[in-house]
Amino acid sequence: MHYLVSKLFKKINRQIGVGARYYHTIKYLRWQQVFYRFFLKKNIKISSEVFLLKKSFPESAWKTITYKPSHIDFNNKIKLLNFSISLEQENIWQNIKDCDLLWLYHLHYFSDLISENHFSKKEQHQKLIKNWLQHNPLGTSVSWDPYVLSIRIVNWIKWIISGNELTVSMEKSLLEQVSFLNARIEWHLLGNHLLSNAKALIFSGLFFQGKIAEDWYQKGLNILDSELQKQILKDGGHFELSPMYHSLILEDILDVIQLLKLYKKSIPHEWMFIVRRMFEWMKILSSPNGELAFFNDTALQTSSDINGLFKYADYLNLPIFSDFKQENLICLKHSGYCRLKKNHAILLADVGKVGGDYLPAHGHADCLSFELILHDQKIFVNSGTSTYHHVALRAVQRSTLAHNTLSIDKKNSSDVWHRFRVGKRARVSKISFTEHDKALILSAAHDGYQFIQKNIFHHRKWYLSEDYLLIEDKINGKGTYDLALRFFLHPALKIKNNFKEEVIIFNKQGGPVAKITATEQLKILPTFYYPEFNLSIPNECILVSAKKRLPACIITKITFL
Repeated sequence: MHYLVSKLFKKINRQIGVGARYYHTIKYLRWQQVFYRFFLKKNIKISSEVFLLKKSFPESAWKTITYKPSHIDFNNKIKLLNFSISLEQENIWQNIKDCDLLWLYHLHYFSDLISENHFSKKEQHQKLIKNWLQHNPLGTSVSWDPYVLSIRIVNWIKWIISGNELTVSMEKSLLEQVSFLNARIEWHLLGNHLLSNAKALIFSGLFFQGKIAEDWYQKGLNILDSELQKQILKDGGHFELSPMYHSLILEDILDVIQLLKLYKKSIPHEWMFIVRRMFEWMKILSSPNGELAFFNDTALQTSSDINGLFKYADYLNLPIFSDFKQENLICLKHSGYCRLKKNHAILLADVGKVGGDYLPAHGHADCLSFELILHDQKIFVNSGTSTYHHVALRAVQRSTLAHNTLSIDKKNSSDVWHRFRVGKRARVSKISFTEHDKALILSAAHDGYQFIQKNIFHHRKWYLSEDYLLIEDKINGKGTYDLALRFFLHPALKIKNNFKEEVIIFNKQGGPVAKITATEQLKILPTFYYPEFNLSIPNECILVSAKKRLPACIITKITFL
């Protein structure tokens, strides 16, 4: 009897736990996200009037500035996100074995149309478009997803107004795609998806002429203008708090500005202020070589770096300057990111939210994590993002244990679950920054572990001087817990000694870079770095751990050599 009662209570507790997770996930949603999920149009009919629209070509051709590497070689193989297939296999467009949904999305984007050397592959691209038209009728899954539609519509139009031939069948399909998108705007998701939808409507509304096209253009312009005011924070960051998506959105705005210039349309005056703030934000969250910091969902080779976007802004004659004043201590208080610079050392720290309140899909449980750059070389890196697939690896990469911060009992500081869900979230408080005795000091605290014990707070303080970085981690509360700090090394660096008291980091040339000491024992773990989608590179992690009674304090010192 006791066993049955115990089993029943465990089941009830699990049900309560699941219910609480859904409550904390759903309570942040906006009414549009709920309403449009129930009233999303299923059956969409294309009006015959759409096919009467005329085309409108600008006087000057489209110019691609931020070229991406070509995905298709002359042997008809396509490589996307570090995974390759042959384009000659039968119906490549649907569910290909071993491909996740993101890879299929990228396949349907047609980004190779505007990649480097695209002019030398006209026939190949025309054949690929023809193949797509044969296998992707109206409403086909994946290929007609509104986000995929948005990016493909823009890439097709860019390709056409760059000087390529528009066939009758391609024109008919393009009109169908825009009509379908117009009826399926992603109000149920909002965020970066909505901005992509708006961009596609603007491109389509200017490329085609007629009352329907004018409606597309005005609708897209209104959405984009309204959403930029909502989604771009006062410090210039995109509210989803992913440097990668910030870069993608900034390039989207530059694309729309180029298009408006080509079609001799006025550019909203407020956009210039938004673009400048976004450039400033991105510069702060980039390494000196232009590489983005790995906070939340961020991967290389997916978006343009800051140098490419500055080149784009220069081409458009926008009043943007690459030499923004870089103070020693910058805190983006609306985004929750800080940059500390002392001589050759740069510290980038996350003291903000897990992500956008109503759209945390790209958020990680990385509260109070950081990255360290020394002499333009990344030393400590967050682990990165290599998949959006619903697999264990996705859960690992979003976890606290994949970031340079503290974990308690191997738990996450925010409840990241499924592929893009976040339940209960850590709240950051007591943020302060100052300069004292030749050191830059940043401190903050979060309450993410109060589900373990009500009075637990994690306080972290960084002291950055010319010679060292000192990190003080204090944990308030009661009871005894497993405390662990992880410091992930960039794969270009190695550890040649493995002492419990100290660790010395060496560069590729064998020169010492930094020495790590701590008030608890050090251990080296083999781990992986995920700089791109579908790419993992072995690296090492320095683990500082102990089973301690709270309150407790762990001090770690990184001395620059």
